[in-house]
Parts: sequence; structure tokens; C-alpha cells
Amino acid sequence: MSQVSSHRQTLAPKGVLKRLFGLLRLLGIVLFVVIMFRVDFPKLLDQLSRSSVELLLTGIAFQLIVLAAKGIRWHLMNEGKNEWTSWRLSLGRFYESYAIGVVTPARMGELLKAGHEKGTGNVVASGIRVLAERGLDIGVFVILAGLSVLGGDYLDWSSFYGFSIIASGLFALLFSMLLLASASFNRLLNSMMKKLPGKLSKTQITARRFSPLTSSAIVLLSLISNISYFVSCYFLGLSTGLDAGFIWTSGAVAVSGLLNMLPVTIMGVGTRELTFLYVFRSFPQALVLSFSFLVMLIAQMGGGLVALLAGQMLLYSKSNK
Repeated sequence: MSQVSSHRQTLAPKGVLKRLFGLLRLLGIVLFVVIMFRVDFPKLLDQLSRSSVELLLTGIAFQLIVLAAKGIRWHLMNEGKNEWTSWRLSLGRFYESYAIGVVTPARMGELLKAGHEKGTGNVVASGIRVLAERGLDIGVFVILAGLSVLGGDYLDWSSFYGFSIIASGLFALLFSMLLLASASFNRLLNSMMKKLPGKLSKTQITARRFSPLTSSAIVLLSLISNISYFVSCYFLGLSTGLDAGFIWTSGAVAVSGLLNMLPVTIMGVGTRELTFLYVFRSFPQALVLSFSFLVMLIAQMGGGLVALLAGQMLLYSKSNK
């Protein structure tokens, strides 16, 4: 009897978390539905029809740069060989996981990168690289969000908060680089993990020994991919007529992107619109929602579709070989 009660107690937290995540997703959907009921669709469609084609294509071009830079970065982080077979395998795995990550809450598709590996050690090592990769991206997002808080007038906050946000972004970047390449930092983490209960105490984190050139390339590609994403969103905003400045637009995109990493909604539906409507509340609602629609259509759905096609083509050609 006691065993049954203890078993139920261990299952209870999982059930509570599952219901909590379900409620969070439902909240995002409700937000989206409420916002859509308050939208003037004729104005929204009229706004989209008057979008600049040249600026729209520029935004799409920068999205392609994002995909290329992130794929190359993942290949370098896995110390891929300079052979087409190795490039095809790492790029195919990356683009497949990227595509699934776009359409799942909290970017759960990123786990596919680790799932492709065989053996516990390889799975853990790949998982660490996924964590480091996400940390590099989150760091840049948080820094731009902090710059937006400092430069924008939509929040009446002290500059202390803006600098604190920027400092946390820099910390995320530093932590990711140390996790990726510092042997002493990983030894410290291993000594801390030995104190954890269960199988986690046996987990060993091993740092990759990257050359200075490779480490510099990884950081440079992280900056290129993330800055290209914000530049793309900036041009998407300009194409609809939302001329709020690069820092202001990037801050709104960064905040909505960070919220999208939470297990709330798929592709940030609801939370993105709410964020944009608040940050750009001085602009017409139809203008803001047309920008949000383009971000979802091009930066998320479009990027995910291109990544899915590229990933499957690369993996399919490898399986044939």
C-alpha cells in the first residue's frame, strides 16, 4: 500500500506540470482568439496589400542568411570534416530539427539533434552542444532586448534595468562559450553534477578542443545569424510601413522570441501579437498586426519550410548513398 502511495506521489508533479503546460498553451490560444476578434480585417488586408515588395524580398534574403549561418555553425560545433558527406549529414540533421523546432512549443525540435546520436555519451555531448548553441542565440536576443529598453520610450524604466538585461545576455554568451570550449569550466560542472541524485551524478561533460580560428568562426556565425534575423524582421516591418527604428523593432522581436521559447504556444501565436501591440501601441493596430503576420509567415513558417525541405533532401541523399 505504501508503495502505491509513493508511486502516486512521484507521478503527481508530472501530472501537475502537464496540466500547467496545457493551460499555458490554452492561454496563448485564447489571447490570439481575443486579439483576432478585435482586429479590423479589411484594414489589415489593405495594409498587407500595400507592402513594399522590394523590402519584403530583402527580409526574405536575410532569413536565408540566418539558415545558412546557423547550419554552418552547427557543423563547426560538431567538428565536422571538410567532406561533402559530413557536411550533408550535419546540415541535414540541423535543418530537420530546426524545422520541427519552429512549430513546437519551447523549440522542442532541438532535441532531435541529440536524438540522432547513438550511445549515452554521444547523446549527452550533443545535448551540451545544443544547450551551448541556444545559449549563444538567447544571449544575443537578451542583449538586443536590453538595448531596446534603453533606447525605446515605450517603457518608463530606469537605465539600471536595461544594463542589467544586457549584462544577463553577456553572461549567457560567456556561459555558452565556456560550456563549449573550456575544459576547466566543464570539470567544475562535472564535480557539481556528481552531487546530484540518480543517473545525473554519472553524467560527464567533455569540452571540445576548438582551434582559435574555429572558436572565432562560431562566435562570428552566431552574431551573423542573429543580427541577420533582426535585420530581416526590421525590413519586414518597413515593408508594411512600421518605421520604428532598428533597436525598437529588434527589442520587440527579441522579447516575443524569448516568450516563444517558453512552452506556451506554437510559433508564438498570441504572445507575439500581445507583445507587438503593447510595444508599438503608438502605431495603428492594423499596421502592427500586419507586421506580426509577416514575421510568422516568413521568419517562422517560411524559414521552417525551407529548412524542412533542405533537411529532408540532404538526409535522403545520404540514406541513398
